Amino acid sequence: IDPQWSARSSLTLRRSLLDLRDENADAFGGIVARSAATALERTDWFVSAAQTDVLPSRCLNEARVQYAQFRSDSLALDPTCDGVWDGNNEGGPSVILTGVATAGRSVATPLVRPERRWRLADTISFFGGDHLIKGGAEYEMTRGVASKLPYYFGGQFVFAPLPGPVLGLLGLPPRQAPISAVEALQLGLP
Repeated sequence: IDPQWSARSSLTLRRSLLDLRDENADAFGGIVARSAATALERTDWFVSAAQTDVLPSRCLNEARVQYAQFRSDSLALDPTCDGVWDGNNEGGPSVILTGVATAGRSVATPLVRPERRWRLADTISFFGGDHLIKGGAEYEMTRGVASKLPYYFGGQFVFAPLPGPVLGLLGLPPRQAPISAVEALQLGLP
């Protein structure tokens, strides 16, 4: 909305809303199971107003105010979370078979980031001949910034190829050929 109060005074009002859910924020497919992926739920909205006035003596004044809220949640798509993740005790471990597959809860979930912000600003400009002098002030207050990220909460097991002689150190029959990631999983050797 842009009401023009007079030839020398106008107001601009804005509102914006973004609300989305992206279940492929951390991509899955190929060797990455859906359970290892992340859903992004994001709500971002703001309202703002700007008053512009042409003042006597070749001056222009712009006053602006904005209020905004932002929330971005990265949530596990691990089916053991019983739907949407809503507690640190949900979800299983991340399991990686190097070069073969990745499954289980994403180690970087959940990540919850809420924020509220106020912004006030005023700018005055003076036009004198070939010169422009501009000055102003801006104040921003951010509240409610609280993030939580129980990183690796469910644990992570990485099964990778191992040299065959390592088996002897583990009390198993050693061999010359390396152990594949799948064999490491079968032997319980993360």
